[in-house]
Parts: sequence; structure tokens; C-alpha cells
Amino acid sequence: VDETDPLEGFKVTTVAGVEVKDNSVTLTTAQYNSLVAAPEDNCQYTIASGVTAEISVTENKLVFDLTTTGGNKGKYEITLTVLSDLAEIEVKTVCNKQVTDGKVTFSESEYAEFLNLQDYGAACEYQSSKDSTVQIKFDKQTHTLTFDVLSQDETKTNNVKVEINVALPFGTHSLTGGGDKSHATYDYENLLYSLNGAATVTGANGTNLNGSYAFSAQIYPQTLAQGREVVLSAVYAGNYQIRLVMRGVDETHYLIFSDYKDRSDFLNYKEHVTSALYDEAKGVNIGVIVVDGSMVMIVDGNVVYRRALPELRYTELYLDTYECVAQMKNLQIVSDEMQAKIMYENALVNYTDKLTGISLINTSENINSFVENGDGSVYVEGKNSNKRVMGALYQNGVPVGGYEYAVSGRLTITDTKTSGSAASKIELQIAKNVQNFVKIHLFRYPTNNSIYAYPTENGKALSQVVCEKNTLPGGTEYQTDYLFVYSGQEIKLYFKDGSYMPEYKLVYSQKANWGYTMFLIAMRQYCNVTFDNFRTYYGDDFDALVNTLESCTAELGFSAEKDTFTDNGCFSSGNAGTYYKTESAYNKAFAFKDGKAVSGEYWLVSGRMQFGEYAAWTQGELSAYADETHAVRYVFEYTGSAYQVFHEIKNGNDNWTGYTLIVRPQIKNAATINFTLVNYGGKTSLLIDGLVYHTVQFEFLKNAAVTIGGKGGTVVLKNLTANTDSQYVEKFVSEMKDYTYVSPYETRINNLAKQYQSAEKGGVLIMGSSTMDYWSDWQEDIGGRLGYNVGIGGTIVEDWLYAYDKLVKPFAPSVVLVYLGGNNINNMGHTGAYAASLMANLLNKMHADFPEAEIYYIYSMAVPSCYKGGKFNYEYGQFIEEMKKIVANNAWLNGIDTFNDLTENGEAKKDLYRPDGIHLNVDGYDEFARIINEAVFKNK
Repeated sequence: VDETDPLEGFKVTTVAGVEVKDNSVTLTTAQYNSLVAAPEDNCQYTIASGVTAEISVTENKLVFDLTTTGGNKGKYEITLTVLSDLAEIEVKTVCNKQVTDGKVTFSESEYAEFLNLQDYGAACEYQSSKDSTVQIKFDKQTHTLTFDVLSQDETKTNNVKVEINVALPFGTHSLTGGGDKSHATYDYENLLYSLNGAATVTGANGTNLNGSYAFSAQIYPQTLAQGREVVLSAVYAGNYQIRLVMRGVDETHYLIFSDYKDRSDFLNYKEHVTSALYDEAKGVNIGVIVVDGSMVMIVDGNVVYRRALPELRYTELYLDTYECVAQMKNLQIVSDEMQAKIMYENALVNYTDKLTGISLINTSENINSFVENGDGSVYVEGKNSNKRVMGALYQNGVPVGGYEYAVSGRLTITDTKTSGSAASKIELQIAKNVQNFVKIHLFRYPTNNSIYAYPTENGKALSQVVCEKNTLPGGTEYQTDYLFVYSGQEIKLYFKDGSYMPEYKLVYSQKANWGYTMFLIAMRQYCNVTFDNFRTYYGDDFDALVNTLESCTAELGFSAEKDTFTDNGCFSSGNAGTYYKTESAYNKAFAFKDGKAVSGEYWLVSGRMQFGEYAAWTQGELSAYADETHAVRYVFEYTGSAYQVFHEIKNGNDNWTGYTLIVRPQIKNAATINFTLVNYGGKTSLLIDGLVYHTVQFEFLKNAAVTIGGKGGTVVLKNLTANTDSQYVEKFVSEMKDYTYVSPYETRINNLAKQYQSAEKGGVLIMGSSTMDYWSDWQEDIGGRLGYNVGIGGTIVEDWLYAYDKLVKPFAPSVVLVYLGGNNINNMGHTGAYAASLMANLLNKMHADFPEAEIYYIYSMAVPSCYKGGKFNYEYGQFIEEMKKIVANNAWLNGIDTFNDLTENGEAKKDLYRPDGIHLNVDGYDEFARIINEAVFKNK
């Protein structure tokens, strides 16, 4: 019997090259796999002679089955510990923020908190391979978390990166389409946002801040050169907004101002910080709290002003930069309505609105004499003074005014004159500008307790109107309520004193198609007065007030059918004969009066059209309609920046053709249109503010009906009237007057004409806009020759056609220097082609009158505001090209091009211009004069 023990002398020393200890061995996965594949080759052991071994691997056991020659068997096992070679990792969250596509997004404040973490691993949720080792590090420069994974067996590594981004809370305005997120970036090294351009501000959910919201930031403009701006605006539309602006004064100083657009150009510039020294390290903290149409403005934690536009309800916050990059940090964004309203109320706890101030045209007199009391009254001590104390009435931070409004209040007048040659007077005023206004004077004197009106239209004082001739109660004290109503078409003034006028009495009315107007108050002379009980009326409140005063009724109805009245719901009725078309889709309706269509060969319809809700390309349409293929229409349209009126026709086809601009888009255009559409004898005319702007003639118009419609917003119709009596219409037509341009510079034109009325003829005529107006050394620069400089800053070509007989023709010049037309592009919004056509008319007129004169047209200069990066602003450049064609086609006309001398490397030479980037400075005029002399007087 074989009694040999097969285990005797058996010893395993290494497995897969690893020393065996205590019958166990720890292997890497690779070693284990090699062992499984070839156990014999991966084991070193000693064994007795004659004993054989079969080696196998079973899970975590290495088994040696030993057999002697006699058949005795034995088993030897070694425990295997296998280390993992897996190095996988999945990063799920960082600071509880979901990781998506290897990225996670923080707010600015969350990112700041993240940077202060001592242990990034504790802030990360991830799942890695079992028993692997994970090291986490953060690279601030690349704002990236790196997860380095080492497998348990230390043979495999893995590297996963998670990009940590700071949210860009910016977007595009939902109504205007302005602004873009791409204009903003985040500087991860300096922890600052950079804005170069415009963008809206978004809340945490990515929606634009709108309605009621708050925003503030520490702002660091990268340049404070004069005119550079950082702007915070509450915007409904391009022409309807409130803004707070930080503007550079010079490289080390800034100012902060606010203004607004009330469906208008910018109004009521008001400085809140004046020429402050800029701290580059600190920047300036600027914030706004907006509730509906009211903005509280905050600078470095202090409320500096509040503005509220009475009919503005919805806005979105809009940031913009002008010729600078603004860096920002510590953005505080509040989108919750209730939180914003609480912030708004808290901000105004110790704030009091001003009740008086400068007017919308920057006029006032002795305004510091107004004493504003805590009860909301305004007092003037003027019993011993004939100095007028005058200013605009303010409500909620803006001057009272608009396209349609009413204002009421109370006057308490004391200590009036009882002797002497002058009466005591109080003044109330509604004004469009210095050319169009009406002053109401309330006289107090023993023999003259009266009300007089002093209207001025287009700069001409009209006759005094006696409203009440010594009918008011006498005495040195008098109290009365007043009510001014401006409908956009008419001014009405009511008084109520409780005795002579126990209820509101209409004492004065005046037709006034003035567009946007304002209301002013004044102590005219020799009395003390308290103004109080102020109230303003806009929108529905205005309509309701007018209805109580005049009992307005709806004169017209609107039908879906031309011949039979069928209500199609296109227009709904409101207060005071107001109609609303609220659906955005295009629709129109036929006008009916007394159950009959306003149609046929003779009819007219008049009224007032404006928009409620609107956006770019909102339209209101007036049409003389025969059928679907025969009609003419006039469209009142908001272009996105201004209002225009265009005309189109259908004459046997389905589509509108013959697009013609009747009123070109200009910022100064009113947001309303007072219209009359009159149809007569195959003709249709459009009247605006009572004047004929356009007439067409087609046979089909002899059987046309009036339709009114629109699209893209809310069309509002007011004061609608119609007449279908042929005799009435014919009489109306016979009295119609055509629109003619009236220059707003008439006073300056007349003054220059008077200045040069005795001038010798035949000299050098210098004419045009501000470049000529500001040329102070012109006489010296043209060599002391006989000359006349009649340049007027701000003028357009139309002004010179208007002034031609006063400022051009009388001189019979031998040489004419003209610089004109740029304002048509930049201020009026005209196309280059249209401005050039006007310019051609003027130049041809001069050549016809002065065929022997040398006429030089100076092409519009490459000013910094219109020429950048080697390119002109489009229409400005088109205007120059069109003018070059006109010069080339007329041998009698000479062109002077300043381009090469005033530009360098694709940019305007800014050192030749004033900081406004438009007008030449002293050095610029030296160069300008050199160019003119070279071109005109070199050989003379």
C-alpha cells in the first residue's frame, strides 16, 4: 500500500509572479486573467518526486489536485483576492445642480459660493467603479471640475471633466425683437459679466423680466469717454419706455440721468447724478424696481427718482450699451411679482414725488418760487411781484401731458390787487411747443374779474378770446376748480367756483390737432396762490370723464357686409363713442350710419385712430372699397420706431399694389392720426389734421364704401362721424386745403432774412445745416470775400425749399456752397434715394434762378456716428452715392468730397470732431476750410 502523502514537501511560492503568503495571494485583474488562461505557466511551486499536480482556478480559489504514483490524492488551495481594473465614473450633480452633457450651470451667486468650497468632492454626487479612487480638482481658468479615477488594482485610470458655467440671464425682447443673449459673456477669471450691445434680462426660469420685477448690478463701464452710455430701460416698444442711463462725461467722470418715451421721442431729460468722480475699483451700483409702468431708480443704494407713465402697463427690462463695453457683477434679479411690489413700496417709504418742474421743452420761470407742501399742494407767494412763476405740473415723476388727457385741480387765490395799473393774474396753459399753445389768464381786480384766452398757432399769436368778462365774483380771495380736456383734436376748459359757476362750465374751446401736449401752471403776477386737488385722466378714465361732460354717443356701427348690416365682432364699443378692434389678425368692417352703409359716390368719415396694444408693423386701415379687386386704402402703421402712413390700390387684381408713402416715418410723428376719408365724384382724398395729404381718382370709386380695419394689435377709434349727403360733401371738398410743409425754424429763417436784408448781391452763399451754421470763421476762411452764411443747425432739405424765397433767392449769389441732407437720413428716417430727390429739386431750383452761379454740393461727411469699420450707415451711404450720380449727370453742378481727408484706415478721424461724433471741432473746421478753398477758390 502506497502511504506517500502528496502534500508532503508541496509549497507554492508565487502565483502570477506574486508571492504567496498564508495560502493567499492578491492579484490584479490582468494577472488573474493570465492565471485563468494558463494556470501552469503562472504558478511556481515545489512538489515531491513522483507527485503530479493538476491546477485549476475556481472563482477565488486556486486549486492544486495532487496525485502520487500509487494513486494517493491530495488537494491544496490558495485563496485569490482579485482587484478590480474598472475606473468608470458618472457625475450626476454638482451642488445639487444636474449635470447634462458634461456641463452644469450656476447663477452668479451660486458660482461664487462654489469657488469658496474647501472640499469639492462633498459638493458632488457621482457613482464610480467599486473600490476605485477618485480625486477631484477645479481649474478656475477653464472653470472645469476634473474627476481623476484610479481603478482598485491601480492599472487603469479615467479622466472626466464637468464644465461649470455661469448662467447668462439675458435674452431678446419678446415684442420688439431687440437685444440678444450673444451680446453678453462671462469673464471667469475676473468674475464679471460683459455686455457689448443690448439684451433683455431673464429670471431664473429663463423668461424675460416683465410686468413687476427688480434688477440691480455693480456696473463698470470700460470707458467713460464723453457720450458713452450704459442703459437700463423698462421697454414696451421702441417708442414707449422709461430709461435710466449712466453716461460718461470724460475718462474719469460720469453722470446719471433718466428720461422716457411716451409713444414719442425721448422726453424730460433729468440728471440725478452730475459729473461724479468714477471709482474704477468700486464701479457704480445701479438698480431699478418696476411695477407695471412705474420705475423706481436706485444708485448706490439710494432712490434717486421715480417715473410712471400713466398708460404704460407691460414692460420688459432691457440693458444696452452705447459705444462701450459694460462689465457687471452682483446681479440681483427679482422676477416674483409680489416680492417686486414689496421692494417697490419699501423703496418709496421716505420718497416724495416732485409736483413741479421744467416743461417738456425745457421751459420754466422762477421755478424755485414754487413751494411744494406735504399735503400735495403747491404754493406761490407772489402778491408783491410781477415776476412770472411758471412750470409744468408733474405727477409720478413726469410732466402731465400726452396725446389725449384731462387734468383738474383747484386754485385758491388770495391777496389780490385792489389798486394800481396791473391786475393780479393766474395762468394755466396747454402747449405743444413754443409755436403752438394756449394761455388762460384768470384776472383778479376790483374792475376786472375775468378769464381770457391767448392762443398761438404756428408761431402766430391769435386774437385774445374773452371767456368771462368781469363775471366772476369780486374780492381779494377767490377759489375755483378747473378742468382742462385735450382730446388730441380740441382743447376745452371748464371752471366751477360753486357760486357764479356752481357746476363745471365750458368757458373756452379751441381746435388743436397738436399731437403730444403738456400742461403748465403759473402765478402770473401780484397774488398768492395755492394749486391743489390735482387729478389726471387717461385711457378709460378720460373716456368716462368726456362722456359725463358731453354725453357722447356712438354715431357709427360696423358690419361684416357692405349692403346689409351684420355684426362681425370686428369692433366693439367702449365709453364716449370709442371703438376697439382687439384681435391681432387682419380684419375690416363696413361703416354704417343710421342703419345704412356709408357708401356711394359721395361720403366722408372722420375720426381719430390710435393703437392700444401694438408692436412693429401694427396697422390701422381706412379704405374706399368697391369689391375685393377694386379698392384704395390708407394705412396708419407703426414701423417699430416711428409712425407712417402709406397708400395702396387694387384696380382689377387681388393684391395691393402701388405702395406709396404719404407720411414718412419720423420719430416726431404723433402716435395718433386725426383723419378724414372723403369720397367724391370718383375721387378719394385723405385728410390728416384737416389738410389734404393725398388724392386718387378711379371710376370704381363712384360706388365705394368705407371700411376700417387693421392688424397686429389693438386699433382704437374715437370721435367717429360720417356724412353721406352729397351737397354737404361737395361743400366740404370745395373748402379743403392742401397740406404744405411749415418749417419749425421759421423764426430763425426770418431773423437771418432780416440780418441780410441790405446785403450786397452776388457773393458767396453758404447754406445748409449745422456744419455750415457752426462754421464761425467762414468769412476769414473764404478769404474775406463777400459772403453770407445762412446755415441753420438741424435743418432738412424741406426747410430750405420752404425758406428758399427768404434765404436763397434774394442773394443772387455767384457761388453757392451747400451742405445739406444728412439730417433727412439721421433725424427724419428718410431713405437715401428720397433725400437725394429732394436735394435735386432744390439744386435744380437754384440753377434755374442763377444759371451763371457756381454751385458746389459738399457730400455728407464720414462723421464718426455714421462711418465705422470702413462702412457708412446704410441709408447715409446710399444718400452720398445718389448725390454723386446727380452731380455726375449735371455739368453745372460741382461735388466736393471730404472723404479721403477726414478718414484714415477705415475710420473717421475722431480728433477732428466734437465728442458728439457729428460736428467738426476747431481742427476739423481748419481742415474743412482747406478742402473748400482747394476746390472752390484755389485759382481765384
